Amino acid sequence: QQQLKLQRATLGIYRQNGNRTLQAARQRSSLATSERHAMVLDLDRIWWKIRGAVDSYVDEAENEISSFESGSQAMANYQQCSMDFASLLSIYRQTMAVTDSSHRALKKTWRLCSNLMGELASHLDDGEAFVTFLQQEGCASPLAFETLEQVRDAMGSLRMLYHRFAVSGLASPELSLVESTVDRIKRSWSSAQAAVCNRTGQLPVWYMMPLDTEKALEQMEAMAP
Repeated sequence: QQQLKLQRATLGIYRQNGNRTLQAARQRSSLATSERHAMVLDLDRIWWKIRGAVDSYVDEAENEISSFESGSQAMANYQQCSMDFASLLSIYRQTMAVTDSSHRALKKTWRLCSNLMGELASHLDDGEAFVTFLQQEGCASPLAFETLEQVRDAMGSLRMLYHRFAVSGLASPELSLVESTVDRIKRSWSSAQAAVCNRTGQLPVWYMMPLDTEKALEQMEAMAP
């Protein structure tokens, strides 16, 4: 029961953070002039697909948690002789069906969002979005930094999905595609900063942490004095 409460709380935190990001995304379009409007729309279209897919999965995950809670209560009732075995078996089958559906949704959402992150990286890199925003708005470009925050939010969504594999007892998904995509986005940002603003250096590790917690901790420890 305690683990289920923790899982539900984690999903609740994701929803709260997501709501704040959604509000910022709706305001973002007002920052774009007609010259940059098409580029912003392309980036936002991909970001909204990621948000929509992950939000749909969160609904499935919350149903899974509710189903487990019902199953746990049913088992307690059975042990107290207030429920017969046939009723317990029926609830167990329902719980397993909901769990299977949630696991399929998780795997599907991970594949979709991994591919969408690659598409997002292509638009940022090949389309030179960061360069365009910095050239037209200056080195404090609101659109450039809003775009970077969108990427960070998308990574947060993927990190939540990766965590769900672990708590669901599923094998961890392959990370090589996502990691190469993030590296590409980081390089695109650094290249734009160097080309337009004559700034060198990389984004800090903490800003866009690796999805694998152990790897993230290793990188943070390596940077410690």
